[in-house]
Amino acid sequence: MTDAPEGPAEVEPERGSRRSPRVGDSGSPVGSTLSIVLAVIAVIAGFLILRAVTNDGDDDDGLGTTNSTAPGGVVTTLPGGSAAPTPTPAPTPAPVAKNAATVSVANASGVAGSAAGMSTALQTAGYTMGTPGNTTAEKLTTSIVYYVNGDANAQGVAALVAADMGGLQTAAMPTPPPIDKGLGTSTVLVMVGSDTAGKTLADLAGADYLGWGRPGVTGYIGTPDGRDLNMPASQGHARVPSPKPKRFSVAYHLLRVGADPRRVRVVVWLDDGETVGSVVPVWPTADWFEREAWDMYGIRFDGHPNLVRILMDEDWEGFPLRKDYPIGGEPVRFSDEV
Repeated sequence: MTDAPEGPAEVEPERGSRRSPRVGDSGSPVGSTLSIVLAVIAVIAGFLILRAVTNDGDDDDGLGTTNSTAPGGVVTTLPGGSAAPTPTPAPTPAPVAKNAATVSVANASGVAGSAAGMSTALQTAGYTMGTPGNTTAEKLTTSIVYYVNGDANAQGVAALVAADMGGLQTAAMPTPPPIDKGLGTSTVLVMVGSDTAGKTLADLAGADYLGWGRPGVTGYIGTPDGRDLNMPASQGHARVPSPKPKRFSVAYHLLRVGADPRRVRVVVWLDDGETVGSVVPVWPTADWFEREAWDMYGIRFDGHPNLVRILMDEDWEGFPLRKDYPIGGEPVRFSDEV
């Protein structure tokens, strides 16, 4: 008697189920070999993925791709080994000197002599000037500065001229250039409109308001008949002046010359140590005015061509018209010359 019955005694599999093949079912172990191959492929793929992730970008991974880093950008590796860095902003152009381009001036205001006067003022400020002329286009109410498109020096000088003239707009040069004399070698064109032409600087004065607005300020106490500078402590309609915005002021007295002359007074307020822009490029006559304000009050003007003392000796200490300047006890100074 045997333990197993003769003949096949396997249980019929259920409908729809799949019977696992056995080695003895066929002549070769197909199922096991396929499983081993798939496992090897999975291991190789995992190894390659891990190596690509951990690659530091310095070495070639041997698969035809190269990682490189562009300054300031993120690198995307493309098939075939090329790297496409993300675009970075263009660098800011380096500042240019005032003489890096030649400037011409065209009168677009109708006020005679405006182009020649502005050309002289800009030359005094350090610009290289061409021949002034008149506009060939319509008259302008607002001045503008043109530059030759594509010329970096011209664009930089145009920006400097626009800033010196009070913040004018700049734009690319139209074709043809709107000046009757032609540009010649100039690459910057200043169109003088009615907002700039015919205006002169009659005076520029500084002032020190230290202590202004405090009770007892000499010379500013009112009386029934008005202010009496000889009796600053007189009683009556006493009135203490209101404080000023800042300690120092620079007053510009402007005069418009023409059929309808008018005067305009512009006041700039600043504290000790603050500066104000020079108006010499616009009104050359401001040269000595600004030097006097610097000499007497210590008010510094940015962009002045020669900001040195004009009344006091160059080695003088302090600023004599400041309210806190010491008075009395100053030694008499003599010249060594006979």
